[in-house]
Amino acid sequence: MISVVIPTYNRKTLLSRAVDSALRQEGVDLEVLIVDDGSTDGTRETWSACSDPRVRFLAEQHRGACHARNRGLEEARGDYVAFLDSDDTWRPGKLLLQLDCLLHQQADAVFCAFRHWQPDGSSTRLPGPEIAPGWIEKKQLLSANFISTQTILGRTECLRRVRFDERFPRMQDWDFALRLTESCRVYYDDQELVDVYLQQDSISRDPKKAFQAMRMIQEKNQQDYLHDLHATRTLMTAYYQYAPLAGASCGQACRTLMSPSRPFRENLYVFVRSLWLSAKAALRRGR
Repeated sequence: MISVVIPTYNRKTLLSRAVDSALRQEGVDLEVLIVDDGSTDGTRETWSACSDPRVRFLAEQHRGACHARNRGLEEARGDYVAFLDSDDTWRPGKLLLQLDCLLHQQADAVFCAFRHWQPDGSSTRLPGPEIAPGWIEKKQLLSANFISTQTILGRTECLRRVRFDERFPRMQDWDFALRLTESCRVYYDDQELVDVYLQQDSISRDPKKAFQAMRMIQEKNQQDYLHDLHATRTLMTAYYQYAPLAGASCGQACRTLMSPSRPFRENLYVFVRSLWLSAKAALRRGR
């Protein structure tokens, strides 16, 4: 059996679309766990009485999507777990194709490509062509995340070991992916099998939470960044987009990437770059 974990919060009008895309998966035995994160829009009243025996509804207090996913992991009865957000959908055959890939490759977890839709109807295929199908290592994820939670299928015992860090205000999937590749064999199959929709009220639009999450990513993987200049450069560039909000904090965050273990030239680069970021932040705030 595959356990499908769907966390939801005030998505009653979209939830049925996600659930239907899961229940329409053919060739696999599955259960769908809807974990309601304290919705106030009637989600509980609508779904707690669902007549489909494959659907289980779990009510929680409002503690965030990470807690809801962890609750789903705890309650999962299947040998495998797949995640799906309540405003996204799977394409037909997604689970069977991924299960075949996982078994063939003898992987602990697999993920696929997805189509990322903006509110204006434009879309992008992710990951890009620079990410080749095959085994994925942690160092590939230090610069940026390309494993979206909705694209993962993994062995239950492996995903339970990793779990989601409930302290993260954003970018939980990046943190999860980094730790997943540390402890499990993760394979990328580049078939496009998921549609991810960015909503107007999406948490991913909150820059304060984004900056906070990036600092947490850096702190948890500090030693990896200290030994990877390319990842350090990319991380510092990513900080720049939050410069109007974070101001000097961007530069301060970058300077913590300096270390006696780095060559002098790398430390000099990091220091100069941090000053540049602080100056750019001040200019952007002043516009």
